[in-house]
Amino acid sequence: MKNKLKARLAAGETVCAAWLEFGAPEVAEALVHGGWDVIVIDCEHGSAGLEDGLKLIRAVEAAGGDAVVRVPDGQEATLKRALDRGARSLMVPMV
Repeated sequence: MKNKLKARLAAGETVCAAWLEFGAPEVAEALVHGGWDVIVIDCEHGSAGLEDGLKLIRAVEAAGGDAVVRVPDGQEATLKRALDRGARSLMVPMV
């Protein structure tokens, strides 16, 4: 599946991002419907964990937005778990 965020940035488009620290899909969906293009799901400092990632990613994408997952660390196993849960874009801390 194509990474819409990557394509938009490559085309020079401006995107507006919101930061999500809650594990509630309803909040993620509401942010997209409120006009945000990208939702950054904070699994490092927020209450959303990687186990919440799949439902949050699905909510964002179903509403027409793009999701970026901020993983808790840069370990290979963590990155693979995030990708396995459907993340197409990752933000890696402490790099």
